[in-house]
Amino acid sequence: MTEQMKPATLTRRLTAIGTVHEEAKLQNPVHASIVRLTLAGIKREKGTRQTAKAPIRVEDLRRLMAMNVFHGLTGLRDRALLLLGFAAALRRSELANVRAEDLTFTGAGAVLLLPRSKADQQGKGTEIALPYAEDPALCPVRALMAWMSAAHLQQGPIFQSIDLRANLSGKAISPRTVAEIVKRYAAKLGYDESQFSGHSLRRGFATEASRSGASLPAIMHHTRHKSERQALRYVETGRNFMDSPLKRII
Repeated sequence: MTEQMKPATLTRRLTAIGTVHEEAKLQNPVHASIVRLTLAGIKREKGTRQTAKAPIRVEDLRRLMAMNVFHGLTGLRDRALLLLGFAAALRRSELANVRAEDLTFTGAGAVLLLPRSKADQQGKGTEIALPYAEDPALCPVRALMAWMSAAHLQQGPIFQSIDLRANLSGKAISPRTVAEIVKRYAAKLGYDESQFSGHSLRRGFATEASRSGASLPAIMHHTRHKSERQALRYVETGRNFMDSPLKRII
């Protein structure tokens, strides 16, 4: 099993093992030289570069909205999911668990409350402002209102599975389903769906924000990143394009 794991996965699991031992006031086995040397050897052999999934960009969303690919209730749901996931830079678990009670619509747009997220383990909650977009086709607020109105959603999970008779399940879709939806529409754009995941929407926002000139602190505030190191993994693609010396040559 471990032969199939990436070094980053092994590191995370070792960290978890060490934490459990320390909380139980036991000697941390991860500090043993044999463990550290073995992990270092694995990193040298396999490398430590993490393969990031491709971002969904604004131009991708614009192309999708111009295509005849959103049909019926399922299409309205998927359109709202894609636009909200991008605009709010949501993790796939956050997107799957959005509830009607978490949304407040105002004259300026909508406010999304995240009761709890990966970066908010104490459950204090985070509010994300979603203004109306200048381009109605790319507006997550309008897409949400259209979907919720058509599905008669006033409470409970926003994104639910839908059967062939257009009946909603009443239960939130899974994070895995979010990834499957993103992959499906990436394929409609002609991309290799294996290069995309539920994280592609979040990564896409960070990439586009970086390319537009937004500062790292501003991006981190919107994406709820606590670590600059982690945030930079998301924005590096955008910065590479912005800072490329090729722009001065061709």
